[in-house]
Amino acid sequence: MDDCNTEFPLAGKVVLVCEDSAIIALDCETLLLGLGAGSVHLAGTVPEARALIDTGFDLAILDWNLNGENTLAIADELRARNVPLLFVSGYAEIRQIAERFPEAQLIAKPYAVDVFSNACRRALDGRVRGRKPAGR
Repeated sequence: MDDCNTEFPLAGKVVLVCEDSAIIALDCETLLLGLGAGSVHLAGTVPEARALIDTGFDLAILDWNLNGENTLAIADELRARNVPLLFVSGYAEIRQIAERFPEAQLIAKPYAVDVFSNACRRALDGRVRGRKPAGR
């Protein structure tokens, strides 16, 4: 993780990671902490994510599929709380995500560190899939 930008705006941020692969979840946690996140909460199932929903997050990183169950309901709840969303997926459903969550950032697995960090930055900046918000 030496190639992480230490000035990245995750300093002190609380991040939810919904990922059912333990190895990917731990790698993502390490990457986020290296980018300055204050804390990272991991959920490997939709019920685990629901149990954490009231924690209060600055950013949520959601895999599309957690053990055969999609994360759309979790994303709906987080969006209602104005939590920026970043979907990561190796599935073709990324188009469905894009239609339902136009404000969310989307990246495909596997992803490079710079792609991941840029998507986090855009999500926190309120950008819609790479477009700058009006007035910037």
